[in-house]
Amino acid sequence: MKKLVSLVLSFCMLTALLAGCGGTASSSQGASAPASGAGTSAAANTEDLPTLRVAVMPLITSLPVKYVIENGLDTERGFKIEPLTFSTGAPMNEALGADLWDVATIGVAAVTSVAAYGGVLVGDLLEASDGIGLYVRPDSPIAQVSGTNPDYPELLGDADTVRGAQFILDIGTIKHLNELKYLEAIGLSNTDVSTINMDTAQGYQAFLAGEGDIVGLMPPFSFMAEDEHGWINIGGLRELGIPVVDMMVANGKSLENEDTAALIVKFMDAVYEANAALNADSEMAEDLLAQYYTENASEVDEANIAQDVARVHFLTKEDMSERENGEFLRVMAEFMNGIGTVEDDKMPLFESNITDEYLDQVLAG
Repeated sequence: MKKLVSLVLSFCMLTALLAGCGGTASSSQGASAPASGAGTSAAANTEDLPTLRVAVMPLITSLPVKYVIENGLDTERGFKIEPLTFSTGAPMNEALGADLWDVATIGVAAVTSVAAYGGVLVGDLLEASDGIGLYVRPDSPIAQVSGTNPDYPELLGDADTVRGAQFILDIGTIKHLNELKYLEAIGLSNTDVSTINMDTAQGYQAFLAGEGDIVGLMPPFSFMAEDEHGWINIGGLRELGIPVVDMMVANGKSLENEDTAALIVKFMDAVYEANAALNADSEMAEDLLAQYYTENASEVDEANIAQDVARVHFLTKEDMSERENGEFLRVMAEFMNGIGTVEDDKMPLFESNITDEYLDQVLAG
Protein backbone atom coordinates (compact mmCIF):
# COMPACT_ATOMS: atom_id res chain seq x y z
CA MET A 1 0.00 0.00 0.00
CA LYS A 2 2.83 2.39 0.82
CA LYS A 3 4.39 1.99 -2.61
CA LEU A 4 1.07 2.48 -4.45
CA VAL A 5 0.24 5.71 -2.66
CA SER A 6 3.77 6.96 -3.14
CA LEU A 7 3.45 6.27 -6.86
CA VAL A 8 0.34 8.41 -7.11
CA LEU A 9 1.84 11.24 -5.09
CA SER A 10 5.11 11.39 -6.95
CA PHE A 11 3.40 11.06 -10.32
CA CYS A 12 1.37 14.18 -9.53
CA MET A 13 4.57 16.11 -8.80
CA LEU A 14 5.73 16.58 -12.39
CA THR A 15 2.54 15.72 -14.22
CA ALA A 16 1.25 16.88 -17.59
CA LEU A 17 1.46 20.58 -18.22
CA LEU A 18 -2.22 21.09 -18.84
CA ALA A 19 -3.71 18.16 -16.91
CA GLY A 20 -3.25 16.75 -13.46
CA CYS A 21 -4.43 14.15 -11.02
CA GLY A 22 -7.56 16.19 -10.34
CA GLY A 23 -8.56 17.46 -6.94
CA THR A 24 -9.50 20.76 -5.43
CA ALA A 25 -8.07 23.34 -3.12
CA SER A 26 -8.39 23.09 0.61
CA SER A 27 -7.29 25.17 3.52
CA SER A 28 -4.36 23.27 4.96
CA GLN A 29 -4.04 24.62 8.46
CA GLY A 30 -3.78 21.09 9.80
CA ALA A 31 -1.21 20.11 7.21
CA SER A 32 0.98 23.15 7.46
CA ALA A 33 0.56 24.85 10.81
CA PRO A 34 3.64 24.57 12.99
CA ALA A 35 3.41 21.50 15.18
CA SER A 36 6.28 22.01 17.57
CA GLY A 37 9.57 23.74 18.22
CA ALA A 38 10.47 27.12 16.76
CA GLY A 39 7.41 27.23 14.55
CA THR A 40 5.04 27.06 17.52
CA SER A 41 6.51 29.99 19.38
CA ALA A 42 6.99 32.04 16.25
CA ALA A 43 3.35 31.51 15.29
CA ALA A 44 1.99 32.78 18.64
CA ASN A 45 0.06 36.06 18.71
CA THR A 46 0.01 36.49 14.94
CA GLU A 47 -3.72 37.12 14.49
CA ASP A 48 -3.17 40.74 13.46
CA LEU A 49 -0.47 40.04 10.90
CA PRO A 50 -1.33 40.49 7.21
CA THR A 51 -2.04 37.23 5.40
CA LEU A 52 -0.58 35.99 2.13
CA ARG A 53 -2.55 33.29 0.29
CA VAL A 54 -0.03 30.70 -0.90
CA ALA A 55 -0.98 27.85 -3.24
CA VAL A 56 0.93 24.66 -2.42
CA MET A 57 1.04 20.95 -3.19
CA PRO A 58 1.96 18.43 -0.46
CA LEU A 59 4.99 17.42 -2.53
CA ILE A 60 8.63 18.39 -2.74
CA THR A 61 7.69 21.40 -4.91
CA SER A 62 6.18 23.09 -1.86
CA LEU A 63 8.54 21.73 0.78
CA PRO A 64 10.22 25.15 1.20
CA VAL A 65 6.84 26.65 2.13
CA LYS A 66 6.33 23.88 4.66
CA TYR A 67 9.72 24.73 6.17
CA VAL A 68 8.88 28.45 6.25
CA ILE A 69 5.69 27.83 8.21
CA GLU A 70 7.19 25.21 10.53
CA ASN A 71 10.02 27.56 11.49
CA GLY A 72 8.07 30.82 11.61
CA LEU A 73 10.08 32.49 8.85
CA ASP A 74 6.90 34.20 7.67
CA THR A 75 5.82 35.57 11.04
CA GLU A 76 9.29 36.84 11.86
CA ARG A 77 9.04 38.89 8.65
CA GLY A 78 5.73 40.38 9.74
CA PHE A 79 3.17 38.34 7.79
CA LYS A 80 1.56 34.92 7.92
CA ILE A 81 0.98 32.36 5.21
CA GLU A 82 -2.46 30.97 4.51
CA PRO A 83 -1.66 27.75 2.64
CA LEU A 84 -4.16 26.48 0.08
CA THR A 85 -3.46 22.90 -0.91
CA PHE A 86 -3.92 21.49 -4.41
CA SER A 87 -3.19 18.04 -5.77
CA THR A 88 -1.33 19.38 -8.79
CA GLY A 89 -0.90 22.36 -11.09
CA ALA A 90 -4.11 22.09 -13.11
CA PRO A 91 -6.58 22.83 -10.30
CA MET A 92 -4.11 25.35 -8.94
CA ASN A 93 -4.37 27.23 -12.23
CA GLU A 94 -8.15 27.10 -12.17
CA ALA A 95 -8.04 28.70 -8.72
CA LEU A 96 -5.74 31.40 -10.08
CA GLY A 97 -8.43 32.18 -12.65
CA ALA A 98 -10.85 32.65 -9.75
CA ASP A 99 -8.37 34.94 -7.92
CA LEU A 100 -8.09 32.56 -4.95
CA TRP A 101 -4.35 32.86 -4.26
CA ASP A 102 -1.58 35.45 -4.32
CA VAL A 103 1.51 33.34 -5.03
CA ALA A 104 2.19 29.67 -5.73
CA THR A 105 4.97 27.12 -5.80
CA ILE A 106 4.34 25.32 -9.07
CA GLY A 107 6.02 23.16 -11.69
CA VAL A 108 5.68 23.11 -15.46
CA ALA A 109 2.00 23.97 -15.19
CA ALA A 110 3.33 27.54 -14.82
CA VAL A 111 3.14 27.68 -18.61
CA THR A 112 -0.65 27.71 -18.29
CA SER A 113 -0.52 30.11 -15.33
CA VAL A 114 1.14 32.70 -17.55
CA ALA A 115 -0.57 31.93 -20.87
CA ALA A 116 -4.15 31.66 -19.62
CA TYR A 117 -4.53 33.15 -16.16
CA GLY A 118 -2.35 36.26 -15.84
CA GLY A 119 0.34 34.61 -13.73
CA VAL A 120 3.71 36.30 -13.34
CA LEU A 121 6.89 34.33 -12.73
CA VAL A 122 8.71 36.13 -9.92
CA GLY A 123 11.43 33.62 -9.06
CA ASP A 124 12.77 30.17 -9.83
CA LEU A 125 12.39 27.82 -6.87
CA LEU A 126 14.21 24.51 -7.26
CA GLU A 127 16.03 22.51 -9.88
CA ALA A 128 15.78 18.77 -10.43
CA SER A 129 18.65 17.37 -12.44
CA ASP A 130 17.54 13.76 -12.60
CA GLY A 131 14.55 11.46 -12.55
CA ILE A 132 12.94 12.03 -15.95
CA GLY A 133 14.21 9.64 -18.61
CA LEU A 134 13.58 7.31 -21.53
CA TYR A 135 13.88 3.63 -20.61
CA VAL A 136 14.45 0.42 -22.57
CA ARG A 137 14.64 -3.20 -21.47
CA PRO A 138 18.14 -4.56 -20.80
CA ASP A 139 18.13 -6.72 -23.95
CA SER A 140 17.17 -3.85 -26.26
CA PRO A 141 19.62 -3.22 -29.13
CA ILE A 142 19.30 0.47 -28.33
CA ALA A 143 21.06 -0.05 -25.01
CA GLN A 144 24.05 -1.63 -26.72
CA VAL A 145 25.07 1.50 -28.66
CA SER A 146 26.88 4.49 -27.15
CA GLY A 147 28.90 7.48 -28.26
CA THR A 148 26.59 8.57 -31.08
CA ASN A 149 26.70 12.26 -30.17
CA PRO A 150 29.92 13.51 -28.54
CA ASP A 151 28.05 16.52 -27.16
CA TYR A 152 25.93 14.12 -25.09
CA PRO A 153 28.27 11.24 -24.27
CA GLU A 154 25.88 9.48 -21.88
CA LEU A 155 23.17 8.92 -24.50
CA LEU A 156 22.58 5.39 -25.73
CA GLY A 157 21.24 4.34 -29.11
CA ASP A 158 21.64 5.75 -32.60
CA ALA A 159 19.53 6.48 -35.65
CA ASP A 160 19.65 2.88 -36.87
CA THR A 161 18.57 1.27 -33.59
CA VAL A 162 15.91 3.83 -32.72
CA ARG A 163 14.31 4.39 -36.13
CA GLY A 164 10.85 2.82 -36.14
CA ALA A 165 10.74 2.44 -32.35
CA GLN A 166 7.50 2.78 -30.45
CA PHE A 167 7.63 5.28 -27.56
CA ILE A 168 5.13 5.24 -24.70
CA LEU A 169 4.65 8.57 -22.92
CA ASP A 170 2.14 11.38 -22.48
CA ILE A 171 2.22 13.83 -25.36
CA GLY A 172 2.52 17.51 -24.51
CA THR A 173 4.43 16.97 -21.27
CA ILE A 174 8.00 17.28 -20.10
CA LYS A 175 8.52 13.64 -21.14
CA HIS A 176 7.44 14.53 -24.67
CA LEU A 177 10.09 17.26 -24.68
CA ASN A 178 12.57 14.60 -23.53
CA GLU A 179 11.62 12.40 -26.49
CA LEU A 180 11.96 15.17 -29.07
CA LYS A 181 15.30 16.40 -27.72
CA TYR A 182 16.65 12.84 -27.60
CA LEU A 183 15.62 12.16 -31.19
CA GLU A 184 17.20 15.43 -32.30
CA ALA A 185 20.45 14.50 -30.54
CA ILE A 186 20.73 11.18 -32.42
CA GLY A 187 19.74 12.62 -35.78
CA LEU A 188 16.08 11.64 -35.99
CA SER A 189 12.71 13.41 -35.80
CA ASN A 190 9.30 12.47 -34.47
CA THR A 191 8.29 11.24 -37.93
CA ASP A 192 10.92 8.48 -37.67
CA VAL A 193 9.21 6.87 -34.66
CA SER A 194 5.70 6.33 -33.31
CA THR A 195 4.38 7.51 -29.95
CA ILE A 196 1.58 6.00 -27.87
CA ASN A 197 -0.03 8.61 -25.62
CA MET A 198 -0.20 7.29 -22.03
CA ASP A 199 0.39 8.91 -18.67
CA THR A 200 3.31 7.72 -16.56
CA ALA A 201 1.43 5.18 -14.46
CA GLN A 202 -0.30 3.64 -17.49
CA GLY A 203 2.88 3.69 -19.54
CA TYR A 204 4.86 1.98 -16.81
CA GLN A 205 2.32 -0.85 -16.61
CA ALA A 206 2.07 -1.18 -20.39
CA PHE A 207 5.85 -1.39 -20.77
CA LEU A 208 5.98 -3.89 -17.92
CA ALA A 209 3.44 -5.98 -19.86
CA GLY A 210 5.69 -5.99 -22.93
CA GLU A 211 4.27 -3.13 -24.96
CA GLY A 212 6.47 -0.58 -26.73
CA ASP A 213 10.20 -0.23 -27.20
CA ILE A 214 10.90 2.91 -25.13
CA VAL A 215 8.95 4.36 -22.22
CA GLY A 216 9.16 7.85 -20.77
CA LEU A 217 9.15 7.86 -16.97
CA MET A 218 9.42 10.19 -13.98
CA PRO A 219 9.88 9.53 -10.24
CA PRO A 220 9.13 7.21 -8.60
CA PHE A 221 8.51 5.07 -11.68
CA SER A 222 11.97 5.84 -13.03
CA PHE A 223 13.50 4.74 -9.72
CA MET A 224 11.49 1.53 -9.80
CA ALA A 225 12.39 0.92 -13.44
CA GLU A 226 16.06 0.74 -12.53
CA ASP A 227 15.85 -0.79 -9.05
CA GLU A 228 13.21 -3.44 -9.67
CA HIS A 229 13.44 -4.26 -13.38
CA GLY A 230 16.91 -3.25 -14.53
CA TRP A 231 15.51 -1.04 -17.28
CA ILE A 232 18.12 1.24 -18.79
CA ASN A 233 17.86 5.00 -19.21
CA ILE A 234 19.01 5.77 -22.76
CA GLY A 235 18.78 9.52 -22.45
CA GLY A 236 16.95 11.58 -19.85
CA LEU A 237 16.82 15.30 -19.31
CA ARG A 238 19.98 15.19 -17.20
CA GLU A 239 21.90 13.45 -19.97
CA LEU A 240 20.57 16.04 -22.42
CA GLY A 241 21.59 18.94 -20.17
CA ILE A 242 18.01 20.11 -19.50
CA PRO A 243 17.30 20.69 -15.80
CA VAL A 244 13.67 20.83 -14.67
CA VAL A 245 12.83 23.94 -12.67
CA ASP A 246 9.89 24.57 -10.35
CA MET A 247 8.90 28.17 -9.87
CA MET A 248 7.21 30.82 -7.77
CA VAL A 249 4.36 32.36 -9.76
CA ALA A 250 2.40 35.35 -8.49
CA ASN A 251 -1.15 36.35 -9.26
CA GLY A 252 -0.90 39.39 -11.54
CA LYS A 253 -3.86 40.99 -9.74
CA SER A 254 -2.13 40.57 -6.39
CA LEU A 255 0.97 42.32 -7.68
CA GLU A 256 -1.14 45.36 -8.54
CA ASN A 257 -1.68 45.85 -4.79
CA GLU A 258 1.47 47.43 -3.34
CA ASP A 259 0.97 45.90 0.10
CA THR A 260 0.47 42.39 -1.28
CA ALA A 261 3.41 42.78 -3.64
CA ALA A 262 5.57 43.70 -0.64
CA LEU A 263 4.42 40.54 1.14
CA ILE A 264 5.34 38.46 -1.90
CA VAL A 265 8.87 39.86 -1.73
CA LYS A 266 9.05 38.88 1.95
CA PHE A 267 7.69 35.44 1.05
CA MET A 268 10.38 34.95 -1.58
CA ASP A 269 13.05 36.01 0.88
CA ALA A 270 11.76 33.46 3.41
CA VAL A 271 11.64 30.71 0.78
CA TYR A 272 15.24 31.27 -0.28
CA GLU A 273 16.31 31.10 3.37
CA ALA A 274 14.38 27.84 3.70
CA ASN A 275 16.01 26.51 0.55
CA ALA A 276 19.49 27.06 1.96
CA ALA A 277 18.51 25.15 5.11
CA LEU A 278 17.01 22.26 3.12
CA ASN A 279 20.15 21.96 1.00
CA ALA A 280 22.33 21.95 4.09
CA ASP A 281 20.53 19.08 5.84
CA SER A 282 19.18 16.36 3.55
CA GLU A 283 18.09 14.18 6.49
CA MET A 284 15.98 17.02 7.84
CA ALA A 285 14.54 17.59 4.37
CA GLU A 286 13.60 13.91 4.08
CA ASP A 287 11.95 13.92 7.50
CA LEU A 288 10.02 17.08 6.70
CA LEU A 289 8.85 15.75 3.34
CA ALA A 290 7.68 12.50 4.97
CA GLN A 291 5.87 14.56 7.59
CA TYR A 292 4.27 16.67 4.86
CA TYR A 293 2.90 13.57 3.15
CA THR A 294 1.72 12.02 6.40
CA GLU A 295 -0.08 15.18 7.50
CA ASN A 296 -2.00 15.03 4.25
CA ALA A 297 -3.22 11.50 4.99
CA SER A 298 -0.77 9.79 2.64
CA GLU A 299 1.54 6.93 3.50
CA VAL A 300 5.04 7.19 2.07
CA ASP A 301 7.92 5.01 0.99
CA GLU A 302 11.09 6.11 2.78
CA ALA A 303 13.37 5.00 -0.06
CA ASN A 304 11.47 7.10 -2.57
CA ILE A 305 11.57 10.08 -0.21
CA ALA A 306 15.35 9.87 -0.03
CA GLN A 307 15.66 9.55 -3.82
CA ASP A 308 13.35 12.51 -4.34
CA VAL A 309 15.35 14.77 -2.04
CA ALA A 310 18.66 13.62 -3.52
CA ARG A 311 17.71 14.66 -7.05
CA VAL A 312 16.65 18.20 -6.09
CA HIS A 313 18.69 21.36 -5.52
CA PHE A 314 16.71 24.07 -3.76
CA LEU A 315 17.73 27.39 -5.29
CA THR A 316 19.21 29.99 -2.95
CA LYS A 317 19.87 33.72 -3.19
CA GLU A 318 23.41 32.93 -4.25
CA ASP A 319 22.13 30.70 -7.05
CA MET A 320 19.64 33.30 -8.22
CA SER A 321 22.28 36.00 -8.41
CA GLU A 322 24.11 33.91 -11.02
CA ARG A 323 21.33 32.42 -13.18
CA GLU A 324 18.75 33.69 -15.64
CA ASN A 325 15.41 33.79 -13.89
CA GLY A 326 12.60 32.12 -15.85
CA GLU A 327 14.78 30.54 -18.53
CA PHE A 328 13.18 27.10 -18.12
CA LEU A 329 9.68 28.56 -18.40
CA ARG A 330 10.62 30.15 -21.72
CA VAL A 331 11.97 26.81 -22.97
CA MET A 332 8.75 25.06 -22.01
CA ALA A 333 6.61 27.79 -23.59
CA GLU A 334 8.51 27.46 -26.86
CA PHE A 335 8.06 23.69 -26.74
CA MET A 336 4.33 23.98 -26.09
CA ASN A 337 4.02 26.55 -28.83
CA GLY A 338 5.85 24.22 -31.21
CA ILE A 339 3.34 21.43 -30.65
CA GLY A 340 0.38 23.79 -30.87
CA THR A 341 -0.67 23.90 -27.22
CA VAL A 342 0.29 27.54 -26.60
CA GLU A 343 -0.93 29.89 -29.31
CA ASP A 344 1.40 32.33 -31.07
CA ASP A 345 -0.41 35.37 -29.66
CA LYS A 346 0.35 34.17 -26.11
CA MET A 347 4.11 33.95 -26.59
CA PRO A 348 4.82 37.65 -25.78
CA LEU A 349 3.53 36.92 -22.27
CA PHE A 350 6.64 34.84 -21.66
CA GLU A 351 8.64 38.05 -21.82
CA SER A 352 6.28 40.52 -20.15
CA ASN A 353 5.18 38.12 -17.39
CA ILE A 354 8.63 36.93 -16.42
CA THR A 355 10.15 39.59 -14.20
CA ASP A 356 13.23 40.19 -12.05
CA GLU A 357 11.60 43.15 -10.30
CA TYR A 358 10.73 41.33 -7.09
CA LEU A 359 13.73 39.02 -7.15
CA ASP A 360 16.01 42.06 -7.35
CA GLN A 361 14.41 43.41 -4.18
CA VAL A 362 15.09 40.10 -2.42
CA LEU A 363 18.69 40.01 -3.55
CA ALA A 364 19.23 43.62 -2.52
CA GLY A 365 17.78 43.03 0.96
